[in-house]
Amino acid sequence: MIHWRPYTGNKAIRLSPKEIQRADPVAGITVVVRPQPDGTWLVVPVKVDTGQPFGAGSFVAFVEDKSEISEAVYQQLRMLDKMGGSGGDLADASRHRSGPKWDKLKQWTLSLEGKQAGQQVAGDFWEEMRFATGPLDQYLQGRHEENPSDVPLRGQGVDGDYFSQLQALTEGGRKKYALPLPVLAGTRVRFVANLGSVLTYDDIPGDGVLGTVVTVKTSSGNVTSHEGNAFVLWDDGVFRSILADHLRAAKGKTASTVRIVTANLGDISSLFGAARSAPDELVHKATKDLWSFRKDGEQFVLERLFSDTGKPLKV
Repeated sequence: MIHWRPYTGNKAIRLSPKEIQRADPVAGITVVVRPQPDGTWLVVPVKVDTGQPFGAGSFVAFVEDKSEISEAVYQQLRMLDKMGGSGGDLADASRHRSGPKWDKLKQWTLSLEGKQAGQQVAGDFWEEMRFATGPLDQYLQGRHEENPSDVPLRGQGVDGDYFSQLQALTEGGRKKYALPLPVLAGTRVRFVANLGSVLTYDDIPGDGVLGTVVTVKTSSGNVTSHEGNAFVLWDDGVFRSILADHLRAAKGKTASTVRIVTANLGDISSLFGAARSAPDELVHKATKDLWSFRKDGEQFVLERLFSDTGKPLKV
């Protein structure tokens, strides 16, 4: 079991040459493991120049069994990545990279292999991971037009010139660039793949796969999102509920397959008929799909209805 509690030590942690060698060269942070008098193991990110724990006391982990060290290191790297992108570089050098979650990182990296045209990567997973995150350096060099929160921070330490990019990786920054909720059905979106987002879900869209926000019929009404997650039917045919923090609006028109706006009901009378399920629902005559129906100002809005598992509702 992993316990998170304040670090009470007041002395600098002495680092071995190998621990210093494994440190992130930009941020100057390394993750160390130390046995404790009570039989637990301390897992903590440490600043190389001071020997002091990086961040607040909440970042200090104690594990009861040596077999849990790998999981604790993984958790530390994930938090460091959310704060400033150091997690990826430290993972590259970690001695504790093992287990299913590390395997998941490998699968994600392999799925991105070949993203840069004309390049192929073979060999060690950690080299492949460097390749997969290569475009991030383009962003920090001013050659990439993504939002700062879409990529881990590289290029400077916490106190360097890229502090504004670090701010974008905080909770407030992620919310600033997140897909605004509520979101209209039919909105085209893309998934932001970084270390934190990839490890949040059991299944993620493939590289370059876009999705369409859909309307889900619930006991409390028809919604396109719930508790910060947007309902998205992806172009690979899979329905996924994704946090708005991990979504961005994609270029393109609203998908008419799930949302129709018209000023004249006569334009759709040949396609839809009244549904017996509810007075504010219509049924598509050809497909038998259920659609919600409402008036919005001078226009009428129709939205295709889905279940909470992503299946189109039918009569």
